[in-house]
This record gives sequence, C-alpha cells and structure tokens, in this order.
Amino acid sequence: MGNYYNKKVEEKVIKNISEFSDYKEIAKFEKPRSPRTLVFLTNDPDEWFIDIIYYKTKSGIVTTEEYIIAKDLPDWIRWKEGLGWKKV
Repeated sequence: MGNYYNKKVEEKVIKNISEFSDYKEIAKFEKPRSPRTLVFLTNDPDEWFIDIIYYKTKSGIVTTEEYIIAKDLPDWIRWKEGLGWKKV
C-alpha cells in the first residue's frame, strides 16, 4: 500500500472563468489566504437559476460548479460568510 499523501492529485479542468463572461454576476467572494474565488452568476433571464463557481484566482481555471435556485441564495450567502468568505 503506497503513501497516498505523497501522490500528486491532478485537478480536472472543467472550464475557464472567461467562459462565463456573458453571465450576470450576483455576488463575488474571496477568502483570506485562499487561492480561490467564489462567484454567484446567472444567465437565466428570470434569474431563477444560479450558478456557483469556484475558480483559481490567478489562472481563472474553474474547479467547481454548482447550481441552486434563487430562493436559496440568501441562505448560501450567509453560509459562505460564516465559513470566512468575504464579499468583494
């Protein structure tokens, strides 16, 4: 059994943040000392569906993409702020 902790784990590149340039930004967060940025976006004309994107701040590589509905947005924002994310 090898030492898992010494193995380099490759991240799968999903997208680049530039692919979301036509989306409307709802809120953007950064966390002190974190290499990632969190942004809530939508391209839904009714703004009912919200994309949650985590991307590497320097390179713009999207590492995680999640989806929520608009009525859940205030709860998600409170939760992220409770985890130390700061609105920019």
